[in-house]
Amino acid sequence: MVQDDQSSQSYFSLLLLSIIAASNVLVFLTEYKTKDHVASHDDAALYEASQSDVTTSLISHLMSMNNAILAVFGELDKDERAVKGKELVDVTLPTMFRFLERRLVMTSVGDPYLLEKLSLADLEVYLTVDMLKTNFLRDIDTSTIPDGYTHVMRIYNAVKEHPKVAEWNHRKN
Repeated sequence: MVQDDQSSQSYFSLLLLSIIAASNVLVFLTEYKTKDHVASHDDAALYEASQSDVTTSLISHLMSMNNAILAVFGELDKDERAVKGKELVDVTLPTMFRFLERRLVMTSVGDPYLLEKLSLADLEVYLTVDMLKTNFLRDIDTSTIPDGYTHVMRIYNAVKEHPKVAEWNHRKN
């Protein structure tokens, strides 16, 4: 059992580091591409830059959500963990999901994804929701928190059913 917990922790640590690295690359590319987008007078370039900004903003928000979850995960004191867990479930995550849902309603241009095709932001939505639905925190029930957010769950389910993601999930289980 201890080895399973350690391998789960290692897996999620590696996964989060990968997402952070990908996010940093995306931020760099976004800044690089948008340096002088007005001078180009290219509507396609402006549209692409605006979509990159949306993706980067959503990834940043999702990383903040993950940081809040990991703060509880890393708490070793049982009493403090219970207090932080209750605040996470009752206040922090519902507030962050409401904000995320509103952003998705305002910015989604694809169906079912954020953009016309699967993006890094969609994958991050999937990973964050999956972490909660599989009770990553074990002693704190988070499985139903994302259920009331239609756009979040639409992206989660679409990514979950994507053939490559389904294949990956099948291999890891």
